[in-house]
This record gives sequence, structure tokens and C-alpha cells, in this order.
Amino acid sequence: MGVTPKIAPSMLSSDFANLASEAKRMLDFGADWLHMDIMVNFVYNFASFLDSQEKRNDFQHSNFFCFLGFFLQDGAFLDCHLMVTNPIDYVEPLGKAGASGFTFHVEVSKENWQELIPKIKSKAMRPGVALKPGTLIEEVYPL
Repeated sequence: MGVTPKIAPSMLSSDFANLASEAKRMLDFGADWLHMDIMVNFVYNFASFLDSQEKRNDFQHSNFFCFLGFFLQDGAFLDCHLMVTNPIDYVEPLGKAGASGFTFHVEVSKENWQELIPKIKSKAMRPGVALKPGTLIEEVYPL
């Protein structure tokens, strides 16, 4: 069985004022998946892209995930790479937003991966694991 590569451009380098059209453009150019890096500061600072102080003041953490769901109207596979210390807290909102893949870091999930992986699957997402440079591959074997 061969390996089929996937082209998954990062949406982090997109024009956030036009994220839906940016996603469509990447898919029209032949992307197989869309990739979103999710970092705590990114989620909380996302409000700075909004066009008024009132919108920034009203911004809620969950609104970001609703926004992700908005630009997935085309049914694209959205690969979410979580660079956070508490990935289990993001399973529910990303599942509701329509994320397809949920990749977490082994370094922060050693204590709860047995709970995390089934929870990801229960939201119809594909679990994935990432390693920081310097982490031994053997850290993933228990998963």
C-alpha cells in the first residue's frame, strides 16, 4: 500500500478579513485539505482583526470556532493543529465548527490521551499526534 501525499496549505497565512474566499481559493488551486494552526494567543487575539471596537469587545472565545465553521461551508477537510496546553478543552468547539482533523501534541497529553482520543473520535474528527523537535518518537508509542 502506497502513501498518498496531501496538500494542506496553512490558513494562518491567509487574509483574515477574507478567510472564506481564501479557503475557496486554496481549494480551487488544488489543495486537498486546509490546515489551521490553533494557538491560545491566536484564538484570543483573533478579535484584533475585527473592524470595530464594539465587535472586539463582544468577541467570545467560542465565536472563533463558529467562524471556522462558516468558512467550511464547502465541505473541505479542515486539519486543525492545536498548539495549546489543554487540547481536550477544544474538542467540543472544534467538533461543532466542523473540523475534520484534530492534531494534538504528545508533550501536553501524556496524562489524558486515553480520554482525549475517544472524545475526538466521538465528534467525528480524525485524531492526530504531533511532536515538538527534540521529543523522542518513543513518546508516541503508548498512543
